[in-house]
Amino acid sequence: MAAVLPSYNLDGHKLHHHPDALARWQKGENIYPLYVEFSPVGKCNHRCTFCAYDYLGYQDRKLDTAKTIQVLKDMGRGGTKSCLFAGEGEPLLHPDLPEFARTAAEHGVDVGIFSNSALLTEKKAEALLPHLTFLRCSLNGGDRETYAKVHQVKPEQFDLVLKNLTKAAELKKKHGWKVTLGVQFVMLPDNIQSVVPLTKRLAQIGVDYLALKPYVLHPDQVTLRWEGNFGLEEVEPVFQEAEKFATKDFQVIARRDSFRKYGTRTYGRCLSLPFFAFVLSDGNVYTCGPYYGNEDHIYGNIHEQTFPEIWAGARRKKVVERIENHLDCATCMPNCRPDAANRFVWELKHPPQHVNFI
Repeated sequence: MAAVLPSYNLDGHKLHHHPDALARWQKGENIYPLYVEFSPVGKCNHRCTFCAYDYLGYQDRKLDTAKTIQVLKDMGRGGTKSCLFAGEGEPLLHPDLPEFARTAAEHGVDVGIFSNSALLTEKKAEALLPHLTFLRCSLNGGDRETYAKVHQVKPEQFDLVLKNLTKAAELKKKHGWKVTLGVQFVMLPDNIQSVVPLTKRLAQIGVDYLALKPYVLHPDQVTLRWEGNFGLEEVEPVFQEAEKFATKDFQVIARRDSFRKYGTRTYGRCLSLPFFAFVLSDGNVYTCGPYYGNEDHIYGNIHEQTFPEIWAGARRKKVVERIENHLDCATCMPNCRPDAANRFVWELKHPPQHVNFI
């Protein structure tokens, strides 16, 4: 029998693997979010042309360490299953990120990081990787010149990132750490020609996968406002060439469903809010990442209240009710983080006919 490769299901959702939380939600109980995304800092060392959060201005601010650690402990006790450090800035710029990762893991919360990995020194890798479920590097050019153009940095940064990923893979193997090391590539007119060369290089350095995804336009985005995007038929030849470099140790994840379903929704309202939370670098807790900066989508602030107080508070209840009953999802950013989960819970609330004929 052929080896079964890990499935990361990057285009889908995993809510159906949490039946207890779903059952409680269907009963109308106030459940803790299964997934929480943190923006540890507002600033960033890169200026990627496709950045969905450039409109926030890369502010020099960061989450308070003591408050964040308490939030992570509360989430673990409350039933949160995972947290992601990503968001508006570069997470590795927060000096206490390893402490956040360790605290979350010790309290039963799986930890992921999205990073450009330019700051992933050997010392930081050793402090972080043992506590992570995954680290996904945002690497959006297959050569020095393309990388520099898209990330708006010096070409030498491309070499540095590959060096850092190579060292991280070596440390993982040496210590037997379970962390998954992935790379994500946003396909743009400026970089699509470099996908295949990058795939060839990544297959040789020890990372676990390369994921190829579409550009997603935020309504308030400043730097790049590409209204077109690639259709699946345009990127399919590139996918097929890249997939030739896949091995039993290295996957090429062509996110075909994300291209195929881009901007389409099968649900009328956003019903998955109880399963998610998003914490910005100023401490505000939001409904969803695409609404950072919008006061109508703020539940509260972790610098002013504990997370349990925010989650059980009257303001959050009012915000959720307003969004579930009045927000037109057609006006939302396409391919948002809760999109796949929304497709699922919408059908639970609006089942098809004859559901017993499974």
